[in-house]
Amino acid sequence: MDISKERRKALKQAYKEKAAEEELRRRIRNLDDFRRLWRELVPAAGPADSLQGELLRAVENLRDESCRNGNRNFGLRHLEQCRLLTDTLNNWPDFTSDTRNTFGRLIAQIETAGRNSIEYEHLSARERRSYKKPTDCTDQVIYDLLLETFTDFAVHHTEKIPFTGYPKVELPAPPPLSPSGLMDKWVKDLFNQYCKPLGYKRDGANFRLIQPDGLGKIINFQRNRYNTVQSCSFTINVGVYFEKSPTLKNLKFKEYECLARSRPKLSAPDPWWTIETGSSPEVIWLDLEKSFSEAILPWFHRFPSKQDTLDALINDLAQGHISMPVLIAERLAACGCGVKLLPILKSERFLQKNFRHKQEIIGLIEQIEEGETRWCS
Repeated sequence: MDISKERRKALKQAYKEKAAEEELRRRIRNLDDFRRLWRELVPAAGPADSLQGELLRAVENLRDESCRNGNRNFGLRHLEQCRLLTDTLNNWPDFTSDTRNTFGRLIAQIETAGRNSIEYEHLSARERRSYKKPTDCTDQVIYDLLLETFTDFAVHHTEKIPFTGYPKVELPAPPPLSPSGLMDKWVKDLFNQYCKPLGYKRDGANFRLIQPDGLGKIINFQRNRYNTVQSCSFTINVGVYFEKSPTLKNLKFKEYECLARSRPKLSAPDPWWTIETGSSPEVIWLDLEKSFSEAILPWFHRFPSKQDTLDALINDLAQGHISMPVLIAERLAACGCGVKLLPILKSERFLQKNFRHKQEIIGLIEQIEEGETRWCS
């Protein structure tokens, strides 16, 4: 019997529609079975007492952690649930080899994303920005397929199979800290041990202390711009900051905006610490901690208050031990120190040392005498 192409195409479409309809009915039956089994076998909290119920609970727990929480709390229990699903696939004769291979890969995909998330949580903020591995598995189809499979398993085994506990799984060891990650850890440790008890607030690589009298203090960890994955060099800068007003308006001031700045050191060379992959960091940490406690923090003892800071800067200005003397003199004058500054600005020594700025100095002297000083940025 000769069947035309149009008739053959129509029959083919009808078969497809019938197959799709039967698949839909099967899925509906499976969903109804899942809802019934969930009510009967899965408790409101804690593990189920049957293997069937715990398999369903494990799939939904993994779905919730990845799709709702992005695997941020993925841990030992989730790894145990992945292992339970895999062991059930491999140890029970209900599943064919094709089913084991197919669904084993799906479970492995969920577990791999979870392990990546655990690894990600141990990285520094700088390393996280370049992390490329997937840390979650949000494809709902994967969990739906697993639910269908284990729902069929539960329907086939009408008698409860006692759940005796999860298989033993060990958490993956955290990856060794990179030089950059080790520096971040040291910054955090120094802050918690020395600065937090003094009232400092941490903002990334900056520790700031805002005093009620309008004096701000900052400790800044500066990285070398040529750092690599294998090597990380850094140094520590400090400074004190104040404004014309009695209280600070710029609470996020930078170290380079401070009028008194320094890089305190215990020894003669400029203090830079370098961490390299494969090197022993204990000696570097001991030297860093000693410098921080014996040089960095004691530097601020000279500036206990805003008024003491103004007096110290005026004294440094008179001794010639200060950089950018004209700018600092302008700011000190704006803070009401003009009377103390006039003898210094008019001195022959100060004018000779800053002869290139003679006109600016003369203008500042006139402003002070006329009482029209202003804050220069």
